[in-house]
Amino acid sequence: NNEGVLYYVFRNVELDTLTLKIKASTNDVLSFAYYCDSLKYIFRTDAFLAYADASAWGSVESPQKLPLHTAEKLVTMDAVFTVTEYEAFNTVLAEEDILAAFVGDECRAVGSGKMQDGTLIFPLQIHGTLGVNETFTLRLYTQQNKYLFNCPRTFDFQPGEKLGSIYEPTGIELIVVE
Repeated sequence: NNEGVLYYVFRNVELDTLTLKIKASTNDVLSFAYYCDSLKYIFRTDAFLAYADASAWGSVESPQKLPLHTAEKLVTMDAVFTVTEYEAFNTVLAEEDILAAFVGDECRAVGSGKMQDGTLIFPLQIHGTLGVNETFTLRLYTQQNKYLFNCPRTFDFQPGEKLGSIYEPTGIELIVVE
């Protein structure tokens, strides 16, 4: 019933551990929350630990890991792309065209074209899953004639990194979806 109250925390920087002392009633089932300042996010657990008076769950020598929910799209990667090659009849790429990044079938970023020093670029902020090695693909949709293009290349998602810039965008080739 999650009635436990935290009344003591000790952080061991050297071992990278936290020691918590909790007051609760016997058989209370506890859940935990951990605030990560760098991500500005509160990670939570389900209620999973039954409280027993004067017992311990883990120790300094053998710490336990909290089963925090971390499968959230909390990390981002900035990328800027330009189309270097494509083939499609009567198609000229334009600023209103849309480029999207996908991990599997899940859309993780969408951006429209922008002209930068005579080059059509597509800036994206791609969202990734914390602690998961992911790759993404790109799809472009043209407003002019409603074509869908795929980029056959895959890209590694690297949290906090940049791929290309507005002055040096990453070139991609596109293949029209038949």
